[in-house]
Amino acid sequence: MKKGYKFTEEQKAKRYSQEIRDKISNSMKGKPSPFKGITNRYTDEQKKKIGDFFRGRKQSAETIAKKSAMMKGCISPMKGRHHTEEHKQKLREKIGELSPGWRGGKFNNAISRSQYSVDLRRLKNGFTKEIFEQRLREQNNKCAICNCGFDESVHMKKKAADHCHTKNIPRGILCRKCNVLLGNANDNISILSNAITYLNYWEQS
Repeated sequence: MKKGYKFTEEQKAKRYSQEIRDKISNSMKGKPSPFKGITNRYTDEQKKKIGDFFRGRKQSAETIAKKSAMMKGCISPMKGRHHTEEHKQKLREKIGELSPGWRGGKFNNAISRSQYSVDLRRLKNGFTKEIFEQRLREQNNKCAICNCGFDESVHMKKKAADHCHTKNIPRGILCRKCNVLLGNANDNISILSNAITYLNYWEQS
């Protein structure tokens, strides 16, 4: 096909018809792909040229609109197709069944996306499930500072996994109010000590 060739409207209509697709499919059945087993299809130089050519290029709004109009009414080639068990296993290993988007995973077992995000954030701060549960047992399910009982229905009494920002290690479980207290003081012992001195002074006045 010559460079710059443009399909007529009639050709466009036939190009993606089911009849044409069936003909192509039937003609290719039983024939091995000419590229099967070839891992060095392009040289490194060719790959670089292709990459440089497409890097940073964006489709114009006109091109996107044309493609959209061309594909309207076409049957998706993926319709009715399903992942093989081998492919599902690869996805499990790559994405992980703990992902909220995984069918049958945490999200589909009545654990919300927001809770998944909380668990993931805790894990990044060193709080594995085992450490988190252990801290709760050691603290009798109470805040390590104000000793109040946790209540997930009250925003400032929800559990907050506190960690050291300099060493990035898990500390204790606090209520959100006490966690905000430490955050506002920048975990600075001197500031918190001054706050105690200040309160004692006015308490005795």
